[in-house]
Amino acid sequence: VSRIVEQRRSEMEIARIREASLTEGIARLEEQVLDISSNALGLRQLQREADAKRQTYEAFLGRLTETRTQEQLQQPDARLIERANVPGVPSAPRPKLMGALGVMLGLAGGLGLVFFLEMTTQTFRSSRDLESETGLPVLSAIPVQPWGRLTEASAALAADPYSLYGERIRQLRTALMMRDGQATARTVLLMSCAPGDGKSTTTLALAQMAALAGKSVIVVDCDLRRATLQGAFDWEMEPGKDFAAFIRGQCSLDQAVYSDPELGIDLLAAATPDAKLADKLDPSWLTPVMEELKRVYDLVLVDAPAMLAVSDAMVLAQVVDTRVFIVRWDSTPRKAVAQGLAALDEAHLPVAGLALTMVDPSRSPDAEAEGYYSYSYTAA
Repeated sequence: VSRIVEQRRSEMEIARIREASLTEGIARLEEQVLDISSNALGLRQLQREADAKRQTYEAFLGRLTETRTQEQLQQPDARLIERANVPGVPSAPRPKLMGALGVMLGLAGGLGLVFFLEMTTQTFRSSRDLESETGLPVLSAIPVQPWGRLTEASAALAADPYSLYGERIRQLRTALMMRDGQATARTVLLMSCAPGDGKSTTTLALAQMAALAGKSVIVVDCDLRRATLQGAFDWEMEPGKDFAAFIRGQCSLDQAVYSDPELGIDLLAAATPDAKLADKLDPSWLTPVMEELKRVYDLVLVDAPAMLAVSDAMVLAQVVDTRVFIVRWDSTPRKAVAQGLAALDEAHLPVAGLALTMVDPSRSPDAEAEGYYSYSYTAA
């Protein structure tokens, strides 16, 4: 009984301790509840104050908006910054400035166009350009003349052999006949890519200059399809005694030669065009003919048809001593010159040089670089 009583007493003490602990917990919880209630009251108070301040701020903001609106309605749309002065000159357009800009733009455009044309030109405009492109020397640059026909050119050269044109022809003659201090060219073929390059005119002028120098000269017109020289001068040849009759075997070589007393030269030309005779041109019989002419004459000039149009020029190039390629200034295409020279190179037929014809001294760079176009003199 004592142990049970003691045990119960211990349980009672434990229960009292628990009761005291629970009492303390309840007290703490009550304090926490009171704190929470107090904090909730403070929060609601702060919320009420915040709401009141927000309302006050919104009232002030609304009032400020109304005030600004009223101020904007009362302010004018424009404000005077500075009084306008009456201008003495128009502000726009500015003619001097526009004129200067126009001149500068025009000059720049013109220079650009000239540079573009120079870079893209398909013809030759200077001797230096022709020499650098072909690798051959330009023996003479012959100026253009206001002649429309061969007869006019011949008459003008006979009347004034010391003109600028005559001096350029004389330069070509000297370059052809004298090489390394010796006369080497006895038979000369003048060739060109296309008709109209001045080949026949240059051939005839070269013959006249050689005749003036005391040389015996003969011109062989091998353009049998056109008979250019005969068509221009209309020589009265004896029937059956011309170059065409010689090719047919109807006359001898000396009988086919025609002498023009006014020009002072002999000619071997066809009286009428005959395209069929061109097929009979052959080096086998042309070579002895050229040798015979060299035996009689100091200079034999052969006028060939355009080499890119027909093949006659390539045949004639095989039977002469010297070949000269005629290029018309600012007209003959670069590709045509390259094609013609390439054909001669493939046939192993060297070209002595080039002649630039119909040069405009006012536009040619040679006139500015060398100045020889302005040089001339009067023979006594």
